[in-house]
Amino acid sequence: MTLFQHRDTENTEFHRENAPFRFQRKGHGQTFPTSNCPNHDLHDLRISKMFMQSAAIAPFRFQNATVAPVETLRATSLHLANTFPLRRHCGLDPQSPEHNPKHTIATSRHHENTLFSVVLCVLCVSVLNISSIFAQSPYISKVFDYRPAPGQFVNLLPEYEPGDTQEDMNRKAEESIGGDNKGLISLGAYGGYVVFGFDHPVVNVLGSHDFKIWGNAIISTPPGAPDGGSCEPGIVMVAYDDNGNGLPDDPWYELAGSEYAKPETVKNYQITYLKSQSGYPQWIADETLSFEGTKLADNAVDISGNGSYYVLYAYPWGYADNYPNNDDRSNFNIEWAVDGNGNPVHLSAIHFVKVYTGVDQFCGWLGETSTEVMGAEDLHPNAVGINPVEQDKNTVRLLKNPVDDVLIVALQEQQELLIYNVLGQHVLTKEATEGINKVDCSHLPKGIYLIVSKHGKVKFIKS
Repeated sequence: MTLFQHRDTENTEFHRENAPFRFQRKGHGQTFPTSNCPNHDLHDLRISKMFMQSAAIAPFRFQNATVAPVETLRATSLHLANTFPLRRHCGLDPQSPEHNPKHTIATSRHHENTLFSVVLCVLCVSVLNISSIFAQSPYISKVFDYRPAPGQFVNLLPEYEPGDTQEDMNRKAEESIGGDNKGLISLGAYGGYVVFGFDHPVVNVLGSHDFKIWGNAIISTPPGAPDGGSCEPGIVMVAYDDNGNGLPDDPWYELAGSEYAKPETVKNYQITYLKSQSGYPQWIADETLSFEGTKLADNAVDISGNGSYYVLYAYPWGYADNYPNNDDRSNFNIEWAVDGNGNPVHLSAIHFVKVYTGVDQFCGWLGETSTEVMGAEDLHPNAVGINPVEQDKNTVRLLKNPVDDVLIVALQEQQELLIYNVLGQHVLTKEATEGINKVDCSHLPKGIYLIVSKHGKVKFIKS
């Protein structure tokens, strides 16, 4: 999608598809009026607060009727060069004072035009507030905490090097399992864990698995026999970024798998490891390492009778590293979430995932049962939700975003949906029913739209 075209003439005009978008320099402190907008989100679509709040830059107004001289925008681009880390990359003298209005350009007009274009791109993206246009990665983008229990492959997967800190090991774990790398990290014995997140909320789509966790489980038993081989189940927990700080310090909810309610499953199980134990994570200076959580019943059987051959049987569903990655039983549904008392919790989306080894058992020469993680994948990364922390059934979900000619909306109750364009004009009304609704958007021009319901709002892109 073309965001803008630059013509270095007396005036500068920007085009998005066939609709021109232009800027007009306004008196400092003035903003675009919002009286014809159903809410402030439509105002956000028109102009970014980041620029409105900058005391050093006169705001611009976004509309379809006026233009601004190119030198005005060029001067603004030079100022923004000092607001954004673009100076060195665009050929500007990095030593010139940031707030000196007479900036020294250390290269040719070509570099100035390069800077101008880069900053205009920043302006356009900010004004349109269209970060969601750019494809979201379905894979892990961040490892927040890697804290394994002692294990034979701890300090090796990923490799510890003398002097490594917790931050170093988090980074190494992220390099292993982030993106589509499909490396391998070991969580060690019972309780060892990793916490990771995506670059977007993972939406809870009704009637569907929401994400997959890759492990290295193997099923080696013959067809017709119980599934078993090398299955080292890990318990999965999820959290929503309720306080909005981007950190996994919010309440955690366990995804209740097939064994959750069984009497042999132990809740609030506690264990402490000593630094003297083999396989203790060497970057952790503490003399002890303690974990608490749900412990699953042992799943290993000594087939040989002498400790030489163990089969680790899979649980039916709901655990990481429990079934091979090409099996749907390595997928997870956010609807399985329960609180600390076992009560179901409705989360419309989650930001963080925690996986920890769920079995406390030792299998002879095989060593401890240790969950391994290779990565994770959002199974519908383009889904978008309204009011992700809503605890009742008043939730709207888009099953695809951007959309083509048909907008697919999942609802848990009947309600009216109003759709507005970027100018705040009401363009469509849909009397939606409970369940899956298909809304014909073929007549709408390409662009950004806002769905407003009685319970919330969500933006979508018509591509």
